[in-house]
Amino acid sequence: MELAFLRQIQPRSPGVPGSINRRYRIVLNTIEASMRTEDLLKHPNRCQRAPKPTGELQQTNQQLAEKAQLLAEQNVEVERKNREVELARQALEEKAKQLALASKYKSSSWPTCPMNCERL
Repeated sequence: MELAFLRQIQPRSPGVPGSINRRYRIVLNTIEASMRTEDLLKHPNRCQRAPKPTGELQQTNQQLAEKAQLLAEQNVEVERKNREVELARQALEEKAKQLALASKYKSSSWPTCPMNCERL
């Protein structure tokens, strides 16, 4: 590291070698990435690693497409049923509120009899 400096690194600046190392690594990584990019641009067929679909791959793709279609249809059905359940839940909640309100009015408006009125 001291070769890059005209004078010896003083102990009062301990962060200098670390920052130089980071900058050096950044420059080397940039050069390496540029070289790889250049190589790929010169030889574009190296980027194409996936083989062309063969009969077996086409069959597997067809099966996957069918399964995806089936899952999509099932998903639509589940969403429809979820909406039905949500509507039923809301209706039950509304009915429960009405029953609670009716029960409240019934118990508060019905006079209590000090004597045994239930027999009447």
